Amino acid sequence: MCHKTHKNVTLCLLWQEYRREEPDGYGYSWYCERYRAWQGHIDLVMRQEHRYGERLFVDWAGDTMGVVTPGTGEVRPAYVFLAVLGASNYLYAEASFECGTHVFLAAHSRTFSFSDDAVALIHSAGAGIPRRMNNIAAQSLVVGYLDKRNIIDERTVKQAVAEIEAA
Repeated sequence: MCHKTHKNVTLCLLWQEYRREEPDGYGYSWYCERYRAWQGHIDLVMRQEHRYGERLFVDWAGDTMGVVTPGTGEVRPAYVFLAVLGASNYLYAEASFECGTHVFLAAHSRTFSFSDDAVALIHSAGAGIPRRMNNIAAQSLVVGYLDKRNIIDERTVKQAVAEIEAA
């Protein structure tokens, strides 16, 4: 969940790999020009139409960052969770030394405040399936935001589950 394939790959690294396989191949500038021409034929944009505050986008953000442990000075790698509410300028970020599903869900709950009943309902309505629980949590955050609620309660989660089931 935390690690993405092909991280930190640059055009220069791709060219160097290409030249190892094709020693008499294109020079770097021509390779870049050909690559950009090829890239121009691929639509890498995922356009999503949504209303203000309608969607919550969540993920782990790129590479880990170093966090210094007070007292010992030890630098530990930490994963960064990000939650962005579309078109709202609302951003939530937190670092964690782990990146499992339980940490991902807990970070969701800290994005907004979830009541204990809401968390229990998300777990039961999601049948313990991480992706379903993530979807319910995200939809609950959207419902709560649109209704200007400070706490995501059981009623909010019920509304979110109904919206998901109606879709």
